[in-house]
Amino acid sequence: MEGLERTSEIQAIIRRKVATLVTVCAVIMTILDIALFIYNLELDLFRDGPLPFFVQRVLTPLVVNFGLLSFMWGSEGGIHSTDYKNGVVAWTICSVCGVSAIVHGVYVITWIGTGLGVLFLTISHNRLQKVLILIYSYVLVTLAFLAQLHEWRGVEKILDKTVFVYYVQNLVLCYAMLAIVYFMSMVLHSHILEIMEDNRNLMKQSGEYEQRVATDALTGCYSRDYLSHNIEKIFRKCTNRLATSVALIDIDNFKKINDTYGHDCGDVVLERIGKLGRMLGHAEQERPLYRVCRYGGEEFLFIFTDRNPVTCQKQIEEFRRVFESQEYDFTDDRITVSGGIVTCSSAQEFNVVFKAVDEALYEAKASGKNRIVVGKGL
Repeated sequence: MEGLERTSEIQAIIRRKVATLVTVCAVIMTILDIALFIYNLELDLFRDGPLPFFVQRVLTPLVVNFGLLSFMWGSEGGIHSTDYKNGVVAWTICSVCGVSAIVHGVYVITWIGTGLGVLFLTISHNRLQKVLILIYSYVLVTLAFLAQLHEWRGVEKILDKTVFVYYVQNLVLCYAMLAIVYFMSMVLHSHILEIMEDNRNLMKQSGEYEQRVATDALTGCYSRDYLSHNIEKIFRKCTNRLATSVALIDIDNFKKINDTYGHDCGDVVLERIGKLGRMLGHAEQERPLYRVCRYGGEEFLFIFTDRNPVTCQKQIEEFRRVFESQEYDFTDDRITVSGGIVTCSSAQEFNVVFKAVDEALYEAKASGKNRIVVGKGL
């Protein structure tokens, strides 16, 4: 889903840039038409008078093209599918060029503008849309050719078969060039799809790698690498309204567990902390109560953001109590944890926060273990 959204964003960026380019070209063509009209007016070069020339060469393309551009930009701002918006831009490119070629009776270069409309749809995944634009481009080229024939009426060149054959050859060439552009578009699109697939695979691999880096393999908690990249900004945002509490939990007598029962049994205890921490932390599905990070060895950090400090203390005490009630296959003894918790109500550096919570943990250990000590707030 993320890949599809990114593809739509890229298409939108390309589409808007092309739409802007078409708009600028239409404005330039209008200015040139007006300049040509003024030039002919000054030199009195009109064959049928200035009004027909003005209506055909200036007014008609101005009204039609800017009507097309208004529709194009209106569609871009509306709630339509990506395919629809791509099609409108391609249709507008072809139409603007086609209208200019028809009213000026110059069809030979029509395939260039209409071909750009076909080529633009390289970004589209809709094959039917591409075929329809190609057919539309052929229609515009043909109309431009017929307009050229109309310009020849009463002109001696129309009697010159050599000239006529030459222009027909150009028409066939236009058809051929449009077909070539269409197949180029299809080939380019297939390459784009391959690149997009490779990009999706790379993004997937990158995401999996980031997930592995961010997660402790044994416990499933966040890793210390994740903590080092994110913890500073968490505590720099602390305020009275957005207080953050952090608890440091340590397994009591963990070295004895490893020495007595083996490191495999010690790993079971660590896994239990991770599983229990995630289970209790996600009691609220919309927003986790806290994030658990394995800080090192048998030490775990519980980070509560934007929570009432009293609620945080109750939650970490509940965790201690539930963990104490856990049963294990390798021993009948209860395994306990000690911890300290502090609340930050102002922006702090993490090393200051960690020192405070570590002192609270030390106090819990020194006063008999299996307890949570609330440290001085920061």
